[in-house]
Amino acid sequence: MPKSIRLEIAALQLATLGGVASLAGIAKAEPVEIRPIFLSGNQVPVLPVGAVYNDFISIKSNEWGDLALCVRFAGEGVDTTNDIGIVSLPIAGAPELIAREGTT
Repeated sequence: MPKSIRLEIAALQLATLGGVASLAGIAKAEPVEIRPIFLSGNQVPVLPVGAVYNDFISIKSNEWGDLALCVRFAGEGVDTTNDIGIVSLPIAGAPELIAREGTT
């Protein structure tokens, strides 16, 4: 696979001493940079303001480098009936909410 489209996915887990707080994240390794695409505590771009990423459950990638994340949400308007969803992160384009617990 050519270097220009080869993507590596890294799951980042940072924790303070004693495990009091943690920050989970996912990053893409591109030919010249590594950029975060998911950080716990950040606003979920496809949900109303105040809804944030809490944790990621799983990740899948296709042959073009598009990602699908199964994530847990937290924050404004989020409770145990709607805190899990699947977010699409295409290599080109904006994130899209594919499915969310509690919605039809």
